[in-house]
Amino acid sequence: MGTWHRALLAAAVLGASACGGSDDQLPPELACYGGGYRLDDGTVIGIVPRSVDDLRYVLMSGQTGILLPDENGIWSETDGDVSITMGACGEGAFVFEEASVARGGAKIPYVVQETVFEGVDGKRAGRLVLPAGGEADVLMVALHGSERWSGRTGERFQTMMPAFGIGVFAYDKRGTGASDGAYTQDFYLLADDAVRARAEAARLYGEAIEIGYVGGSQGGWIGPLAASQDGAAFVVAAYGMAEGPLAEDREEVALGLREAGYDEEVIAKAREITDATGLVISSGFKDGYDELNAVREKYRDEPWYDDVEGEFSGQFLPLPNIGLRIVGPWLDVGTSWEYEPRPVIESLQVPQLWIIAEDDRSAPSAPTIAIIQDIQKTKTGIDMVVFPNTDHGIVEFTEAEDGSRVYGDTAEGYYPLIRDFILTRETRLNVEGPLIYRGKPLEVVEQVDAEEGGLPGGDGTQP
Repeated sequence: MGTWHRALLAAAVLGASACGGSDDQLPPELACYGGGYRLDDGTVIGIVPRSVDDLRYVLMSGQTGILLPDENGIWSETDGDVSITMGACGEGAFVFEEASVARGGAKIPYVVQETVFEGVDGKRAGRLVLPAGGEADVLMVALHGSERWSGRTGERFQTMMPAFGIGVFAYDKRGTGASDGAYTQDFYLLADDAVRARAEAARLYGEAIEIGYVGGSQGGWIGPLAASQDGAAFVVAAYGMAEGPLAEDREEVALGLREAGYDEEVIAKAREITDATGLVISSGFKDGYDELNAVREKYRDEPWYDDVEGEFSGQFLPLPNIGLRIVGPWLDVGTSWEYEPRPVIESLQVPQLWIIAEDDRSAPSAPTIAIIQDIQKTKTGIDMVVFPNTDHGIVEFTEAEDGSRVYGDTAEGYYPLIRDFILTRETRLNVEGPLIYRGKPLEVVEQVDAEEGGLPGGDGTQP
């Protein structure tokens, strides 16, 4: 979800990550191809420029893949049987072929407004994408995670949601894409930018309309915090955490050790390590070294010691303290280590939907599930949906004998769930498998199949 060792990786590959640039840095044909397409049978497909070389396609069903072009201009999936033929820039013609079955369609003529709005320390580049005709039923501000790519370029929601009456405001976080400022993981600054983005979306639309926040991963921290400061109509927090960022490292360490076969006695010992490393990082690498030295000395000969990983603890243990003192501040991106999201979540008086990956390795989900369930005992208006057999991003996977994971599509039902909630503020599913936990009183609702048609999500999942 974006803390210390991800900052290290980002520094190492600065400018080389997927979706690393804004539209003005992309080849014109890639920027032109980005958007929403509707096939003749009504299927909506989003196309997102993924880098300077390739595209990503995504369906509302969750099916997705990476596309590369051949010499004839046909874009083919790198690991699958999908190919897409698109006309020249501006033509909008579209042919989606899968397993030798071709379906025609065309680009949806969304209304796109580019803008620049003021942040507390510079300008932010934003984009409002409206349904064809320019009128929306509701607007959402899209908050992406800790990635450093351009939200205007890489945001998937802007390619699909406007096809269903939902306007999408996407913007480049500070220090990314075409936005000014230094990249940061200061949640309070990021929430301030989100509030300003919402105000800009309202200004551009020009009429009274409901606007809410949808954020994944780190955006699950930012969305509720932003909503606590303004008049947001709803919050969707996807594969985020109802604990603070220090808990992310602690839970990743515990999960990794459990998956390696260690018992709860070992987990308790490892908690002493994560408490110590948490002191160091939350102090800005100024304090906590006595505690860190103590746990190193106490546990370095234990058989599980070298299996400690986590978000940063595993990287801290072998480094000399002088190295942490020097390198740590250089890598610091201002993460709000002290932030506790539960009071913010409990304070909101707007509908919230939490979408959880049950087997999330980046943001271990068991504590968040327990916290949301506990909040639901006394609070209405907060629902939670847990998708089984999914990892971070609500991405499905298969697991090999060695514990490694092979990742596939986004889980079916994820995108319609969000779409439905934004439109109706009701939590409903059109697939079997995921569990809905509703706000007070707490329930687990059996799911039934519902055709995806008419109002997205159908009406077969209400208790």
